Amino acid sequence: MRKTNNSTTIECRYFKWRLRTRNNGMWQADARGNNKLKGKRHSLGTRDFDEAKRLVHQLDEQTAAEQGLISYQALFNRSEFSLPIEAGIAAYHEHIERPRAAGGPKEDTSKRYRRIIRAFVAFLQSKNIQYFEQISKGVLDDFAAYRSGACQDSTIKLELTSVRGILKFLRDEKLLAADTYFRYRTKNGKKMKRRYCPLYEEAKAILQALQGQSALLWLFQAVMMLVNTGLRLSELAQMTSHDVDLELGVIWVRDEEEDETSNKETKTGEDRFVPITTELRPLLEQLVTPDNQRLFNGPRGGRLISDTINDGLRANALVPLKERFLHARFQTITAHCLRHFFRTHATNCGISKTEIDAWMGHNEQSMSQRYFHANIESACHSIKKFKPILATESELDSQADKS
Repeated sequence: MRKTNNSTTIECRYFKWRLRTRNNGMWQADARGNNKLKGKRHSLGTRDFDEAKRLVHQLDEQTAAEQGLISYQALFNRSEFSLPIEAGIAAYHEHIERPRAAGGPKEDTSKRYRRIIRAFVAFLQSKNIQYFEQISKGVLDDFAAYRSGACQDSTIKLELTSVRGILKFLRDEKLLAADTYFRYRTKNGKKMKRRYCPLYEEAKAILQALQGQSALLWLFQAVMMLVNTGLRLSELAQMTSHDVDLELGVIWVRDEEEDETSNKETKTGEDRFVPITTELRPLLEQLVTPDNQRLFNGPRGGRLISDTINDGLRANALVPLKERFLHARFQTITAHCLRHFFRTHATNCGISKTEIDAWMGHNEQSMSQRYFHANIESACHSIKKFKPILATESELDSQADKS
């Protein structure tokens, strides 16, 4: 009669061990097949599986000391693993959930951390790794391989960096022994392709494809705003009537995270303004009302989100224009690409880099930015250079004569 498979593989800090039960029910650790060790079997002296898992980690450290991988002094100082994965992750969650005033990250950053933690914990569970002291260079290498099927190199590098941050936090908080430190370097993988920046003719064609259709009015208005302001989509989605000052000729992009009654925030955490272009003013004059209602919504009146606007762009502009603009990258245009268009088009119109950086919320540490103070009057004068997207040739010639 064939024996049932009662073995399991444990990934320890230094070696892999296969746990098996003997005929008398005692667990033993089997190192045979491990190319780092000469194969040996070690009785763990217990019939309890949880106790066997704890003891195999002690055996792993003892073997590492015998192999010269760690000193016996380190072995004496830490005879067993003490920080379970669950406890360490709970401590780190508490750390990243602290209020912003206490140094906590922004909500979007916290969400990214939580996503990375979920992926890392799932990997550790798949490897039967139960303690933070087990995590080594080899474990992080395996994690990178584990994520390579689902993520780009840049994402994997970000996740590895975040995991190193978790380990550092646990050591700084004395939850993890200092001698668990190991050096781990990440390298830049394949560079991500830069987002495509639409040409002037392409941006104009997209707007023309959306113009005049009542069912697509929401999309036309959003695209018109993006190509004329360079706003991030999240900033556009939170904009209300009180953010538009038609008298001054500017749009205020506000960060009001500390205000419990507001959900407005910017990536940099700072307020800024964007001057209103000549082409954009008529649209804003129609949208702005005395109340403080949200200006831009999705097709059903809900909050504008990236998937909705990108799907709308693809279905109603990019695909219909496929025969006109044959290159493949035209079909990759997203709402964020329109932010790239604004910057490129403003530069081509002769507006200075320093002004564009200030309008777009780019933190530039150059001396020119440090001594530059955004001035509304100057900005409104500079934005007159911005070439209207939907203007006819005669209108463009007339604008050139005025300037």
